[in-house]
Formats: sequence, C-alpha cells, structure tokens
Amino acid sequence: MTEKISIFDVEISCIKAKEAMMQAIGFMKGDSVNTIELVSMESLMKEHENPEWKKKVSMQDLVLPGSVEILEAAKTDDARLLRETDDKLFLRMFLKYLQKNHHKIYLLAASQEELVKAEEALARYNQGIRVVGDAVIHPEDGELTDADRIHGIVNAVNGSEADCILSVLPSPVQEDFIEQNRALIDTRVWIGCGSVLMRSFDDRKMTSRIKRMLVKKVFRYKVEKQN
Repeated sequence: MTEKISIFDVEISCIKAKEAMMQAIGFMKGDSVNTIELVSMESLMKEHENPEWKKKVSMQDLVLPGSVEILEAAKTDDARLLRETDDKLFLRMFLKYLQKNHHKIYLLAASQEELVKAEEALARYNQGIRVVGDAVIHPEDGELTDADRIHGIVNAVNGSEADCILSVLPSPVQEDFIEQNRALIDTRVWIGCGSVLMRSFDDRKMTSRIKRMLVKKVFRYKVEKQN
C-alpha cells in the first residue's frame, strides 16, 4: 500500500522517484490523459482553506510532494525520500524520459515572463526536450472563464500532437483548467508543476532564499497547529 501524508486534508503520496516513474510511464502508455500534480508548499499555504481546490487536487491520478518542506512538516523521517524530493529527482527522471523517447511537450504559464522562465528551466534540466507549443492564461484577466479562449488553447494543444502538457500555472488556475478540460485534451499526461519547475533556480537568489525561510516557518506552524 502506498504511504500517504495529509497536509491541510490534501493527501500526498510518499513514494520513491523510481515508483513514481513506473506509474508515469504507465500513464504515457494509456489511451486517455492521466494527471500528475507536484504540490508546492506555496500552493498549500495559499489554498489550504479552499475546499474546491482540495477536491480538484484529490482528483489527480498521482499527487506528489513538490518540496522537501512538505515532508519535513509532516515529520517524515525517510532520508532517501527527503533527499529525492529535495533534488526534484522524479521531475528530472520524467523529463529525461520524455527527451529520450522523443515525446513532445506543450507548456502552459500565467504570463510571457513565466513562460520564458519555464523554457529556460527545461533547458537546464535537459537541453533535448521538445517543446512543440505554448500558451499563456492570464488568471487576473479571468481568461479561464473565456470559453472561446480556452477552447482555442485546447485545440492548439491537440493540434500540436503533444504527448504531455506541462503546466507552471499557479493554483488554483492549473487545477481548474485540467478539471474543466480533461475530457477534451488529447495528450497522455498532464503534469502540474506550479512553481516547482523553476524554484531550484530561483532559490539561488538570496532574497528568494530568505523569503522561503520565512514562508517555511509559517507553513510548519500552520501544519503543527492543524495536527
């Protein structure tokens, strides 16, 4: 049985990168889209009182911790799991798998700036990644409720014959998008990364590291208070 932890009533699978990869490869061989979410500490903090967001996360086929702080707050003592999560090993392995097997990626982001950052992060992870299309969804402009706009993005994704959609949209936008359009999307895998994809590079900045330390303290306090 897969061990899970519950943070703010969000169930997250605590499995090694190899086991997660086996599931992901199985998804890539399926006939319909399967969904993977790397839940970030920031998303949990931001949406922990949002029952609709929690429900949509629970509908994903595989929910994994996107940052080691989540496991630490849950007092997980598996050193290997902590190390793999901190190293983003599953994400690295999955991107390598996509590159090695010539699978195509379609990117979704909340701004052109975030799209550029995501493309740069992908190149750092693996320069052979095939990005065949991208789209920007501006959540502050209410574009997720613009049926024509979203229909056009879904058509563009399907027309690109992408094998995987990689989302760096913020929560709850990325969960809303896949919940609304899952039946219409013709890809094998949706992976919602939120800020996880770019975070390892942003954390090199001193200001980002200090901010994250403060967020971590608040996060651990809230988790302990919940428990």
